[in-house]
Amino acid sequence: MSNVKQSNSLVQEVTRAQWLRRRITLAQPLVLPGAYDAVTSRLVHESGAEGVYVGGFASIASSFGLPDVGLVTGSELIGTYRRIKAATDLPMVVDIDTGYGNAANIRRTVEQVIELGVAGFHIEDQANPKRCGHLQHDPVVPVKEAAARVATAIATAERFGVDAPVVIARTDSLHTEGLDAAIERARVFRSAGADMIFVDAIPSVDAMKRIRDSVDGPLLFNAATTGRSPSLTVDRLRELGYSTAIYPIELLLSALAAGRATLAQLGTSPNTSQWYQFGDLNALLGLPEVESWVARFPSE
Repeated sequence: MSNVKQSNSLVQEVTRAQWLRRRITLAQPLVLPGAYDAVTSRLVHESGAEGVYVGGFASIASSFGLPDVGLVTGSELIGTYRRIKAATDLPMVVDIDTGYGNAANIRRTVEQVIELGVAGFHIEDQANPKRCGHLQHDPVVPVKEAAARVATAIATAERFGVDAPVVIARTDSLHTEGLDAAIERARVFRSAGADMIFVDAIPSVDAMKRIRDSVDGPLLFNAATTGRSPSLTVDRLRELGYSTAIYPIELLLSALAAGRATLAQLGTSPNTSQWYQFGDLNALLGLPEVESWVARFPSE
């Protein structure tokens, strides 16, 4: 409805999935800020970002007030993604956790996110019920089962031909099984046909280099500032050969901190100088276009 909702000029000539597939092959890393609801997806769009990431942790926290420990169903999470996707035309990458069950469940989950028009998604090898990958104790399923999840997701996506979203295979095995095991899983997932590999919670630059030297194809880095991984600039990520960086919870954390500070000031004289202005918010939400549309078709 608003100017923010207009299509990114970079993707007007191709589908968002096609654009993302090409974009992750470039040397300059793709930065995907994490939105957690519809209005923050508009904020990401307004910032000039090339795309938006929507992860489980922030979406579950925002929509349900729950931790990311397997308490929310796939249908509930996809409902949240649907509302976010409706608010922005940016290429969107989403988190489908473990796929929520067996091969049939994974196929249905992938079909549902493809129907939303996402550009890509990642599926992981954690055991059920899954937990946020930056918490402690995140066991993974055997590599054969993990590879079957990835293969199922790929086979489902491939049914959509050239419009198939980018399939990102994630492994959470590094913390529990070690770097060598994580690299081996990454290789298996890549051999299965995954478009991009995501080794989560990488503890050091040296480990990042080992992964880059050992795994073919595009790599995704979780740049969460609160996690187990080092904090790196985009230029450093390019030097290390990583094609995509996600910032999954930074908007949520900063918004909560600002909200807590504001609550402490209510009833006194709150400092509003750093607040988002009411008129700017209405513009972000598309009010001018709504009013223009109503004026164009008056009821009287």
